[in-house]
Amino acid sequence: CALLPSALELVVCECQPVPLTPAPVIPPVAPMAPVLPKECSVCGFDKEVTQPDAIFEFPGQPPVACGILEVAGKAGLIPADGCASLPAILIACECQAVGPVAPTLLYEPGTPAPASATLSSFAPVITPET
Repeated sequence: CALLPSALELVVCECQPVPLTPAPVIPPVAPMAPVLPKECSVCGFDKEVTQPDAIFEFPGQPPVACGILEVAGKAGLIPADGCASLPAILIACECQAVGPVAPTLLYEPGTPAPASATLSSFAPVITPET
């Protein structure tokens, strides 16, 4: 029937219209929360790089400064499966435990502190009324 162009020939061939099938309906998908990268502490838990300019080299990877590697880890740019093995091989980075920062002395111990080293108070001074 497809080769016969006239309406008369359509009647003779008893051609039937092809029913249209509706387009498939795709159910809406709820938006997913973005997956944030997981932070990687390249030196291990509670440790940090003490030699940020030292160069870490690993076969098959480009050399990278330890400080850049640490920043990349904190930004979540290092895969979790590689992160766990880094503390054992980051010898050049000299990882140390994170501890409190020691105060810096502004004068030599054993000598009197200069007048500029005394602490001042910003608290209001209240004088009793007489």
